[in-house]
Amino acid sequence: MIEDMNHRHHCTVAGLTDTLMARLMHYPWPGNVRELRNTIERAVILAGSGALDMKHLPANFGQHGFIPPNHTAFQKPVPQVPPAFRESASAAGNDIVELEVGTTVDEAERQLILKTLESTNNNKTRAAEILGISSKTLQNKLKEYASAGEEA
Repeated sequence: MIEDMNHRHHCTVAGLTDTLMARLMHYPWPGNVRELRNTIERAVILAGSGALDMKHLPANFGQHGFIPPNHTAFQKPVPQVPPAFRESASAAGNDIVELEVGTTVDEAERQLILKTLESTNNNKTRAAEILGISSKTLQNKLKEYASAGEEA
């Protein structure tokens, strides 16, 4: 599964820590394989490289009362954005990505990346920082969109 996610998201995750494996083994997986796949995909995207660890899981994962978030594959921790940036993005109307029910995760990710780039005036380093991904991952995504005929 990790190999598949590495290929899909242009990452180089090498495996997972023993601590993470133990947590995954003891989780009841109420969403079955789909939830496991979404959890691993989210972790691979967040990590980008190296070994997956507890910090790559959703907050409160496995704790009593934990409810898996919808679409975990593209929900990432929200980085702290300076107030001045929020105000300028909001004033320009660049801080909202609207998705219809049924939008694929890939399409949602594409829209989020392109909108974030727009809001940073195409500053790829800043956009990657806001998105919580590496600059290399962002570059790979933009190449993928360009090869599919998207404007990036």
